[in-house]
Amino acid sequence: MPFTEKRPAEREKFAFSYKRLLPEGVTIQSAVWTVSVLEGVDAGAAAMVSGAAVIEGNKVSQLIIDGLVDVQYCLQCEAVFSDGQHVILSDTLWVRAPCA
Repeated sequence: MPFTEKRPAEREKFAFSYKRLLPEGVTIQSAVWTVSVLEGVDAGAAAMVSGAAVIEGNKVSQLIIDGLVDVQYCLQCEAVFSDGQHVILSDTLWVRAPCA
């Protein structure tokens, strides 16, 4: 299921769970989020990632800001596990205008 919609002015944390992908005794060592455009146009999509990713156990969260109305984005997180695996999770996010 895709992430919920977001409004352009919202600053919202999104998260991925790596629980079912982490082998016993393996931890998440680092993670990097990226944002790209799937539908529409936004030359500044990469700037939607605000600050550093936060690793809490098997979850990685990221503050996502701004975005342009009616643009669909791909939010992607690449996590590096303590056993050397690099695992990428991604999902879509629409930025929509607030109701008039």
